Amino acid sequence: MVAWSSMPARLLQDTERGDFAHPEDRQAMVRAVVEAMRVHCPNPSKAACLDVARAIVSKYPGTFADKTEEGEQLGLRSDGFMGLTYIYQRHMINAWPPPTLCEIEDQWPFLFAKRGHSRFNTLTEIDVDVSLHEAFVSKVRRILNVFQN
Repeated sequence: MVAWSSMPARLLQDTERGDFAHPEDRQAMVRAVVEAMRVHCPNPSKAACLDVARAIVSKYPGTFADKTEEGEQLGLRSDGFMGLTYIYQRHMINAWPPPTLCEIEDQWPFLFAKRGHSRFNTLTEIDVDVSLHEAFVSKVRRILNVFQN
C-alpha cells in the first residue's frame, strides 16, 4: 500500500484535477510505489511492475498517461515507468561517495539476478557475464594452485 500522505502536495493536486504530473513528482511517486512493492516482493518482475503501472494510469490517466501532442492517450509503455526507476538507480550508483555493492543489492536486488543483468549493463556499461568470465579465466590458475597445495 502506497502512503499517499507522503506524496508531494502538488502531485496530489494534479491527481485531483487530472493534470499531468511534474517530472520530479512522478519520480517521487515511482520511488514510493517501488518501495511499497518491495515490501511484498523484494525482486518484483517486469510484469508485476507493468501491472502496477497500468493500474495507476487507469486510475489517474490525466496525471500519468503518455499522450500525443494532440492530447490522445497512448498505450502504456514499459519505458515510462522503467525509465523513472532507471533514473533513480543511476543516481544511486553514481552517488559520491559511491554506495557499496551490498547497499545497491539491498535497494535493487533485481540488478543482481540473472534476469536483471541487461538492466545492470545499461546502468553501468558492465556486462556481468563477460566480466565474470574474464575474471575467472584470469584467476583460474591461482585458484587451482591454492587447491593443489
